[in-house]
Amino acid sequence: MRRTALAQIKPAPNTHAGLWLNRFLTEGSADDESKAKASLVEQVAGLQIPALYTHFYNRWAANLEQAGATFRKAEVQGRMIVGLGNTSPIETSICLHHTYGVPYIPGSAIKGLVAAYARQQLGDDWTKGSETQAEKPLNAYQTMFGHPESAGYLTFFDALYIPNSSQPLAIDVMTPHHMTYQQGNLQAPTDFDSPNPVAFLSATGSYLFAIGGDQAWVTAAFAILEKALLEYGVGAKTSSGYGRLKLASPPRDPKQDALEQFLADFNRLRPNQFVSQISRYIQQWEELQGIPQKLEAAETIIKMARVVMREKDLLTKQWFTKVSEFIEQHS
Repeated sequence: MRRTALAQIKPAPNTHAGLWLNRFLTEGSADDESKAKASLVEQVAGLQIPALYTHFYNRWAANLEQAGATFRKAEVQGRMIVGLGNTSPIETSICLHHTYGVPYIPGSAIKGLVAAYARQQLGDDWTKGSETQAEKPLNAYQTMFGHPESAGYLTFFDALYIPNSSQPLAIDVMTPHHMTYQQGNLQAPTDFDSPNPVAFLSATGSYLFAIGGDQAWVTAAFAILEKALLEYGVGAKTSSGYGRLKLASPPRDPKQDALEQFLADFNRLRPNQFVSQISRYIQQWEELQGIPQKLEAAETIIKMARVVMREKDLLTKQWFTKVSEFIEQHS
């Protein structure tokens, strides 16, 4: 009676996908079991992300930003399967967030992908070296990824699904034709063997990648990751085209944009316009954000000032003193 009652339960739109996948496979005959597994995959693929997940995602991103991590968004080019061989009531599985049931890419998988690409594609400085003794000094691979004697410079965080970027899960089907032979039967496979459709889940959508650590090494890691995601792919069935993601371009720095706009405008200034226009540019310079940006702009102003005006005249100008003191203080 209880088993019959359970068979009547249907998932709500915001049901936890991982819970439903692992706990709600109905039982029956061998034929019914195959249909039940396909039905289960279809049900899970139709589930929506929980409303609370968006709040969690925003809080997670804010905390990592506060900790100094660098972010890049990436979109799945087709389908992706991470965790295909994990334990599951059906033949296949997929990596789902334990609390919210949405697909994600574990940080360990990301680190492994970057490390594999670096070892295989980037030359002698990116070899593992000895397993028991680190090189002195550490090579690039050991510096970035660590060694039994030394922690790596970087932290590779889980890549979380970006809310509302796309339906997170989709139905896929593989059709092995030689099940009897593959299960150990000595009968040779033939072209007449019937296909055996196996439904499984794959992931779509966009994901937020985050790496923390020294900025120069973070930049290098993202450059490797960008190539690895497109050329190698992440997860299972990459030889069949699964697991390819395209990283979005890094976000523009508004402070750097403001500096570039200032320099473009200032460098169009003619020498005979300098004296009449300098007060306006000094005001714009004071409004620039970021010490490196203000320093570069200040050096540009002083360089032109010394070309256009005599030094004794410059020393009488309050703006010249202010800009010069800023350069001296921050150089």
